[in-house]
Amino acid sequence: MKDHLWTLSVIILLASTSCQQQIDIEKEREAIIKVLHEFEDSFAAFDMENLSAAHVQDESDTRLAGTELHQGWNEIETLLNSYLDYNKKEPFGENFRNEKENIRLKVTGNTAWAICDNIWKWEDAKGEPGGFQNIHISFLEKIDGEWKFSFNAYVASPAVESTERVKELLIALSDGWSKVLLTKDTSHLEQIWAPGFTYIRPDGSIFNKEEGIAGVNKDTDTYTDAAVSDFNVQLYN
Repeated sequence: MKDHLWTLSVIILLASTSCQQQIDIEKEREAIIKVLHEFEDSFAAFDMENLSAAHVQDESDTRLAGTELHQGWNEIETLLNSYLDYNKKEPFGENFRNEKENIRLKVTGNTAWAICDNIWKWEDAKGEPGGFQNIHISFLEKIDGEWKFSFNAYVASPAVESTERVKELLIALSDGWSKVLLTKDTSHLEQIWAPGFTYIRPDGSIFNKEEGIAGVNKDTDTYTDAAVSDFNVQLYN
């Protein structure tokens, strides 16, 4: 009889422990989802302090930006600051905000991974809606009771953009390009021109990324206006 009671007590204890672990995992999921939202909210608010606090801030800290891998907190901190500086100079629009959808994550002890749709929205000067989306992939570690990013990647969404949306994005990039001669600020060209960028002038002459930026820096002429016109886009699947 005592043996049966002992066995029953062990079963009850194991069942209780299992339920407690499940409850803890749910709490951790909620905490991670909160971190995901707060991270993008901090980006929209140009809050570098909170962006920094959300990272592990060591040499393992990694971010995949496009096809370029950034390793170590010092490098990532520089990258984030460059993003914030650029967005302050070239804001997307009013009410710049982020939404997370289709969040999928798994918690394993003090580590976790998460994947979700990362959606940015805003309104332009005329009140027209704008936005874009990609996929956010992250790995997190729980340090001193707080979930922090050790890896972040933002990859293109498989959804095909509409022709009008692509046109809007390309016009925005080209408009920033056209204004470089007005401002003499080549940081926009640094971001939008790929390493292998090549430009062919109407006279047939060619320059690459380095030569183009150097040409802007050497240009002493003064320009009063620049604009993009007659811009046409055709998408092919």
